[in-house]
Amino acid sequence: MKVLSKPTTRMVLLLAAFASLAVGTATAVQQSEASIDMTKPPAVVTIVSCVNNATGAIRIVSNTTVCKSTEHKIEWNQKGARGPQGPQGLQGRQGSQGPTGSQGPPGISVGYSSVASEGITLTPFPGVLVAQSNPVATSGTYFVSASALLEIFTTDNSGATCHDTIASSGAPFQLSESTLNGEQQMSITDVITVRAGDFFQMFCTGSDEDSSLFRNGGLTASLINNASDASKKPRHPRESHFPSAPTHAQESSQSQDK
Repeated sequence: MKVLSKPTTRMVLLLAAFASLAVGTATAVQQSEASIDMTKPPAVVTIVSCVNNATGAIRIVSNTTVCKSTEHKIEWNQKGARGPQGPQGLQGRQGSQGPTGSQGPPGISVGYSSVASEGITLTPFPGVLVAQSNPVATSGTYFVSASALLEIFTTDNSGATCHDTIASSGAPFQLSESTLNGEQQMSITDVITVRAGDFFQMFCTGSDEDSSLFRNGGLTASLINNASDASKKPRHPRESHFPSAPTHAQESSQSQDK
């Protein structure tokens, strides 16, 4: 009968390497299959082995294998535990200048307003200042809107007018006029270019001293980006014919008519 020789250390190491390769191949297959389903966490692969106490030779075994009395069992995970977070890295260099952005939208407009008191008695030209804005802080072109409710008496034979202007000029710009008696609504729209520190104003004028009344009204001015004049004509103060007080001859004629 032939007696088998005792395995040498070289043989044990070769067997251990082959077993390790087999386990590694099986593990790679398991990982490839597990990676298909990304919703499941990868399985933890634990390798179990028996280590020879004298030679240190390792043989891979199953979890249920009982090592020999000359061996001790060790096991380890194929993938180790996550290590602690590393230190903060150095700050990166500053990036290059980005391209210039597009033009932003226009800013909020600036506006002024004035509401006049009631019961102001009108006088002949230059009339009565019935509304005036605060000093203009921003030079530019403004859209102006003004209105007034007048009570025109029968003694104002030529009616009454209202006009807008600026304090630095005093000349009438736009007029609103009525020769009818009773309560009459005056309205003005205009575009005026002013410098900072100036005032927007509205005057109302009667044709007879202490006759017609200014009941109520107001003035607003809003800064606009630009204004286009459809007429393409230069802007000048309007030449106006204001109501004047009746002459003595006119009064005599009116008395004879009565």
